[in-house]
Amino acid sequence: MANAFRIGIVGLQHDHLWSYLKGVRGAAGARITCAADPHAHLREKAARIAGIPAAGLYEDHFDMLEKEHLDACLIFAANSRHAELTESCARRGLHVMVEKPIASDLRGADRMLDAAAKHGIRLMVNYPTSFQGFAVECHRQMTKGVLGRPWMLRFAAGHSGPETSCSPEFLAWLLDPVKNGGGALQDFCTYGAALYAWYFGRPGRVSAQAGTFVKKELYKAEDHAVITVTSDAGTIGVIEGSWASRPGLGVFSLHGDAGAVFNSMAQPDRFMILKKGAKEAQPLAVPSPKGWEERVIPWFVKRIREKTPFEGMLEPLVARNAQEILDAAKRSIATGREVRLRH
Repeated sequence: MANAFRIGIVGLQHDHLWSYLKGVRGAAGARITCAADPHAHLREKAARIAGIPAAGLYEDHFDMLEKEHLDACLIFAANSRHAELTESCARRGLHVMVEKPIASDLRGADRMLDAAAKHGIRLMVNYPTSFQGFAVECHRQMTKGVLGRPWMLRFAAGHSGPETSCSPEFLAWLLDPVKNGGGALQDFCTYGAALYAWYFGRPGRVSAQAGTFVKKELYKAEDHAVITVTSDAGTIGVIEGSWASRPGLGVFSLHGDAGAVFNSMAQPDRFMILKKGAKEAQPLAVPSPKGWEERVIPWFVKRIREKTPFEGMLEPLVARNAQEILDAAKRSIATGREVRLRH
């Protein structure tokens, strides 16, 4: 295929990858030509779904990067490896997409942004929330001024635990506090942190509480966390993440001094808007999230080919600032004190 956009996969140990691979056909002129992972059965699975030839399957990613002619790589490995793998790709001039969060800590996030800048490559941090409609529409309502001066974001997400649905290879690092960067805080609070960083920018102060409240015998990290962030500009964010909530959490609200947009636990996919002076909230039209997984890779390819920026939650600086919030939250939990961020 002439001028094909050639993509390699580094790591197959993140379950989100499999639903994204089905969307490659929607990226005109793009092909996944190779994949690297130590697990033979995962390599075979990738080959079946993405049509990768046997010669394009590697046990070691270094061999793949040395032998294959690529334009970009998808990194689906442990959070703690994102920085080193991004650096390996960047040195070879390869664009990179990683799944959220950007890294396991802020130091890793900064390494990734530095590598992208130094080698002139594009970095996308994929937050599934960005493709689910409501985040973009609520941001649009805010920037239009419909809500007045925005002052509060509340976001809660979670489920009863990853062990109920995730693969053994995914769990091997997801339940490791070092490889993941934490537990439910790193896994689910990152969504709310990224939304706050996108909507409001960097906060000035962060405080948090967390613990292993339900699954002490199963987890080495927290199964529930609550983060509060505030800024000198007069904004506050309340962010909650859980690996112990049944039913699952999926709550969002954005408040301004003239209105609000929100959903409810009972109807998480139905969003409402309450405008200033209105007695009752009205339904907010939000694009359907149906099939969002198949749009991720085509979006990555399209933005690189068009040389247009990754925006919103997909912007690497937003993801970096989200990780800054998470790191500050971990320090707050460890010390029992509010953490002030440097500006």
